[in-house]
Amino acid sequence: MALDFQKYEKYGSEDFAKDAYFSEWIQSPNNLIYSFFWESFLKKHPEKVHDIEMARHKILNPTLHINQLSHQEIDDLWEKITKTISTT
Repeated sequence: MALDFQKYEKYGSEDFAKDAYFSEWIQSPNNLIYSFFWESFLKKHPEKVHDIEMARHKILNPTLHINQLSHQEIDDLWEKITKTISTT
């Protein structure tokens, strides 16, 4: 059986946290099907461990993340600040 990891290869923590299949694994860690898929994914993509841990934390502690900005939102905000400073 070939596992289709392609969808998840470019995911960041926000993407994982919003993904229903990933969320099911986090909420049902004893489900063998989900566990097999995600453990296999991590073996093939160890660079995703940090993103997955961040997403796991967001799913298990949703109230801690309600008002937080994403990394992209922070980067965009800093870019706007830098542009404003350099034009004044």
